Amino acid sequence: KSYCYANKGLAIRYNDTTVSAPNGLADLINDELGNNVLYPVIHLSGSGIEISFTNRIKARETSCHSFVNGVKTEGGTHVNALKDALVKVIGQIFWDVDICPSQILDGLSAAISIDIVDPVYGQANPSILVYSRLSPEGPEIHDYVYEFLSTELPLYFKGNPETQWQLMNHFNETTILM
Repeated sequence: KSYCYANKGLAIRYNDTTVSAPNGLADLINDELGNNVLYPVIHLSGSGIEISFTNRIKARETSCHSFVNGVKTEGGTHVNALKDALVKVIGQIFWDVDICPSQILDGLSAAISIDIVDPVYGQANPSILVYSRLSPEGPEIHDYVYEFLSTELPLYFKGNPETQWQLMNHFNETTILM
């Protein structure tokens, strides 16, 4: 099923059973958490990148699913870039609320899929990405993920103000008028 999550719209038929994830990584997060979410799964996709995330209700555990070129990985550069970008971009969006990184990451369930030309994996664990660029001459993965989130997340909130409000309440229990 992980191939279906990482390849939005892919359907695989196996032993008379069809497996699919029409919403890509958003289906992965929804399948993992069910109704145990503070706000609807935020799903963003662009050229060569897809990100989905939400926070669990009353849970501190964090999970981050990762894929490179449609193949499941165990983490690495792209996962670190996602976590760093979420902390930075959410901090910028909610600049008037005192948010510490642990408030953003506690209970986080996220997934990232990214396309990388000639990825390099760790020797000790060949499923952990250690490459720092999208391609030999391309941008740094950290920069690319940050730029993507800093552009797409505010646009998402503009079209989904209720989700923005629910996320704000995750950080601050007081009522914020938007």
